[in-house]
Amino acid sequence: MIERIAEASPRFKARIAGVLPLFSLLAAALTELFVRGSFNIAGGLIALAGMVSVRLHLYDLFKPVNRGLSLLAASFNLVGLTFGALR
Repeated sequence: MIERIAEASPRFKARIAGVLPLFSLLAAALTELFVRGSFNIAGGLIALAGMVSVRLHLYDLFKPVNRGLSLLAASFNLVGLTFGALR
């Protein structure tokens, strides 16, 4: 399975990176609507995991263009997500 993803075209990887935020947003919204109280943390963690996944897919997509700049953008995004999660 991992080999198939590694061999996937950049267009397919871009589509995955575009669809993942929608799933993350949907999971966070449904959790906010239907689950209140202590279980609300689960929705935030699902959204955070989705955003990390999106960032890693975008890094992989832009790596052939400029690896250093893509790594810098991924690093800034992951640090921002970390500070957002700790807030």
